[in-house]
Amino acid sequence: MTRRIESKETIGKLIVAETIQHADCVNVTWNEVFWHAPDETGCNWGISVANHYEGIACIERMQAFIDHLRATVNLPDQTI
Repeated sequence: MTRRIESKETIGKLIVAETIQHADCVNVTWNEVFWHAPDETGCNWGISVANHYEGIACIERMQAFIDHLRATVNLPDQTI
């Protein structure tokens, strides 16, 4: 499957837009989207929660959304 290419900022905005729809995510702060070499699924980016211990319920709620983004969206290619 071909992934569409988006910027770090766009991916981050998509995640934040989904996050604010869930009460479990009220106090969650996401770190910046980061590039990495493509993993076994072909995805070349990741994101983490800055305040992980406050965000466990949110991470669980958001997992399917983030998995879908990781399956359909990549960052522009970069060199390490």
